[in-house]
Parts: sequence; structure tokens; C-alpha cells
Amino acid sequence: MLRLFAAWFAFALVLLAVEPEDHVRKSVPVSSATRLVLNVDIGSLRVQPGDGKTVQAEVYFHGFPPSSAEFERMRRDFTLDISQAGSDIRVAGAFHRGWEPMLAVWPTLFSSHSMCRNWQCLEYATWLHEVEYSVTVPEKFNADLETLGGPIYVSNLHGDLNAHTSGGMLNIDGVEGDVNARTSGGSITLSGGKGRAIVHTSGGGIFIKDAAGSVDASTSGGIVNASLLGQPKANCRLYTSGGRIDVRLNRDAHVDLDASTAGGGVWTDFAIPHNTEWHRNELRAPLNGGGPLLYLRTSGGGITVRHD
Repeated sequence: MLRLFAAWFAFALVLLAVEPEDHVRKSVPVSSATRLVLNVDIGSLRVQPGDGKTVQAEVYFHGFPPSSAEFERMRRDFTLDISQAGSDIRVAGAFHRGWEPMLAVWPTLFSSHSMCRNWQCLEYATWLHEVEYSVTVPEKFNADLETLGGPIYVSNLHGDLNAHTSGGMLNIDGVEGDVNARTSGGSITLSGGKGRAIVHTSGGGIFIKDAAGSVDASTSGGIVNASLLGQPKANCRLYTSGGRIDVRLNRDAHVDLDASTAGGGVWTDFAIPHNTEWHRNELRAPLNGGGPLLYLRTSGGGITVRHD
């Protein structure tokens, strides 16, 4: 009997699970627009190139609603708006009546998918695990993205990017323009950037792979791991208040290294001029004759600078 009940219960959960097709979709033609402005109160954001003629936004709801009526109540409480204003296409998503004071929905605070903002939590979070925005834009598009809670993923745009989340990781791949990215709690991964990148996290590691432009990266608590592709064309700054810094450069890259740590050692396999003072926790030296500044600082970890 217990096995039969367990099997029935599992089957019921499958029936009630929110399927991927349960989503909202809206789109507008691009016309003269050149920038996406995407602002949501909560949810993960994913932006990538599409057909080049439209901006299309889809919102997926992942979870296990207790009933179809509860799922429809949540859907009626949610709005997705998309419109053009000048050169901007604006996408906004929001829940309206589902926000309750934290004390009223305190069990959601202990779940892995709690959804809270401004001392309020979303009552549907007892069963709604994730709200996911997937937006496609023309490849040559700028983007300005913000979510109050959730990760951000951006890939293969040929424009400038501003991305901010109050709680979640940032994953940026193949963005050719300038990048300004911030998170209040999560790691940042930046791959293949060509423009100037300014990235900051208040709590997490920073991972930069094959960056061809200048980099200004800082974290209040985590490691910094960066590989710089080719010859840096401008000054680069990497900072962490609680972790190690590892940098990889091309063998023939020429920079002025300024590396210092309060809690570890500094090491490099580049040739150092004989008259350079190299202390255990500090090294200032021209590499391959010198060039743009490579400024490295950590308050709690070692620093290594290697060549390929």
C-alpha cells in the first residue's frame, strides 16, 4: 500500500510540474532601435542574438504548483511589457499582488529558491522555483540589463553591455563592446571580451578568459583568475580583498607590473631586470621592457604572473 501511494504521489507531482511550454512570449520589430533595456523585479536573464529583425522576450516559469488554478493565479499576477522608445526597446517583467511581508511568508526564506526584495517575498516561491527571461536581439545591439535577484547570462553581442544583479552570478561570453558588470553576491565569468571591461562583485570569484581589451576587476571576497590575450593596449587593474590573483599573459607581452599582497607571496616566470628589488610580497618591474600598467592587489592571498 505504501509503495502504491508513493508511486501515485510521484505521478501527481509530474502532472503538476510546470512544463517549459508554460510561458509568456512577446516580440516587437527592431525598426531603428539599437539598445535593449531589460529591467525585472526578480528572475534570471539570458540574452543572445536572434534573427536580427525582432526583439523577442520569453518568460518561463519553473516549479511544482499545487494546482492548475494556483498556477493561473500566478500567471494573472504577472505582466510582461515590451515597447520601443526612441532607440531603445524596453522589456519589463513584474509580479504585482503576490508580494507579502517577509514574516508572512517566512518558510520561503529557508528554501533554496526564496524570492525576496525590499523586505517582501513572493508568495508563489513556496512552489515556483525559478522565473527565467530569455531574450533574443540583433547581434549588433547594446544591452542594459538589471534584475533584483537572479543570474545574468549574455553571449555573442557586438555592442556595449551594462549588467547588474542584486544577487546572482554573471556569465558574459563573446561580447565585443565595452562591459560594465556588477553583482552584489555571485561570481563573474568573462570570456573573449574585446572592449574595456569593468566588473565588480561584493562576494565571489572573478574568472576572465582570453580578454583582448583592458580589464578593471574587483571583488570583496574571492579569487581573481585572468588570462589576457595579446598585448594589453591600456592599463589593467585586478583587486581582491580576500583571495589569490593568478594572471596569464602572452610570452612577449610587455607591461609594467605593480603587484603587492598583504597575505602571501608574489611570483612570476617572466625575466626580471637584474637591478629590480623583488620582495616576497611585492614586485614592481617592467616585463619585456615595460608598457601599460598591470596593477595587482590582494589583502589575503598570493599573486602569480605566468606566460604562455
